[in-house]
Amino acid sequence: MPFDYSPIFTQQAVECNDLVEEYFKLGFAYTEILLFLQCRHDIRLSIRQLKRILRVRGLKRR
Repeated sequence: MPFDYSPIFTQQAVECNDLVEEYFKLGFAYTEILLFLQCRHDIRLSIRQLKRILRVRGLKRR
C-alpha cells in the first residue's frame, strides 16, 4: 500500500464538496482537510468556506 493511500484518491472527477465531506467523515480536522485539498487536489478554501460546506451538508463535529 503506497504511503499516500486514501480511499478518496480512487474516485474520478469528484466535486470539491464531495471531497470535503469524505475527508470530514474520515475524521480529519478542519486544517487537515484544507491542507489535503490544497496539496493533493489544488483546491484552495478558507476555513469559513469549509465550515459553510459542512453546515449545508448537515455535518457537525461533536
